[in-house]
Amino acid sequence: GHREDACEYCEYKPDEAKALLAETDFDVSKPIDLWFNAGAGHDEWVQAAGNQLRDNLGITYKLQGGLQFAEYLPKIDEKGITGPFRLGWAMDYPSPQNYLEPLYTTQALPPNGSNASFYSNPEFDELVAEGNRAEDNEGAIEKYQEAEDVLLEDMPVMPMFFSTSTFVWSDKLSNVKVNAFGNLVLEDVTVNQ
Repeated sequence: GHREDACEYCEYKPDEAKALLAETDFDVSKPIDLWFNAGAGHDEWVQAAGNQLRDNLGITYKLQGGLQFAEYLPKIDEKGITGPFRLGWAMDYPSPQNYLEPLYTTQALPPNGSNASFYSNPEFDELVAEGNRAEDNEGAIEKYQEAEDVLLEDMPVMPMFFSTSTFVWSDKLSNVKVNAFGNLVLEDVTVNQ
């Protein structure tokens, strides 16, 4: 269900962002808190994101990275976070449904689920439900993509990056495959004599 150009708001346009920010009542003179959990190596990239906010939009920031993950998640669920925050997600199975439903549907709001953005849109919820009820994968993908379009228009979260993996193997091996989770499918590998 991946579409390369689905997100028109995911492009780097600092001048447009600054103009849009000027149309709001956001007070750039007050620093914002940028939250991330401690001990997981997020300090540098969150600071880099903060520096971009400062350099491009004039928004100052304070890093809030002192909580361990066990303290951090409940604080998010209780709406105790006072600014943008970091979270990650990895799929359990290779379907857009595994990102859309648990992260953005109304039924997944805390404490029942993982909708940490507290996003709720009945149109989105219905499209995901229609995808879940589809009789085949093609019909499901179509509905999930429509739901994704609603989500991308509302933009409750800002995707920062996606992890990638690089694999190298000898020409002495054949039938080397990597599955959707980024793992080698070792049972199919053959050694060439």
